[in-house]
Amino acid sequence: MNPKINEREWLAQQIAVWREQAAPGSGDIDARDRPYRLIARGLREPLPAGLPANFARRMAARAAAAEASRFEVCALIGLMATLAVCAVAMVIRFGGEWMAGPSGGGWPFALAACIGASWLIDQWKRRVS
Repeated sequence: MNPKINEREWLAQQIAVWREQAAPGSGDIDARDRPYRLIARGLREPLPAGLPANFARRMAARAAAAEASRFEVCALIGLMATLAVCAVAMVIRFGGEWMAGPSGGGWPFALAACIGASWLIDQWKRRVS
């Protein structure tokens, strides 16, 4: 037996499956057996006729490769264009004062910190998953 398998748990599962096969759907079910007997009962029943055998795999692939809708793409482009126009207007209006002036000297540092934090979080998520 595989040492990673909990022998008591495995034995409880096997006993519950055996009891379900011996007396399917009996009303007197031990509370510890109940989840295993429900699983055994579900595995005995045929799959619904309406779903193909590879339905879950196809749906997972479709969700993973979902493309953005045309509206989402247009909205994203519109928001990016608005942001760019606002940034250009700010540079024209305030010139170099907003980057190095007394009230705005921290903007380049804040921008670099945000970009760095986003990159670090992305790297951390990739390592965790």
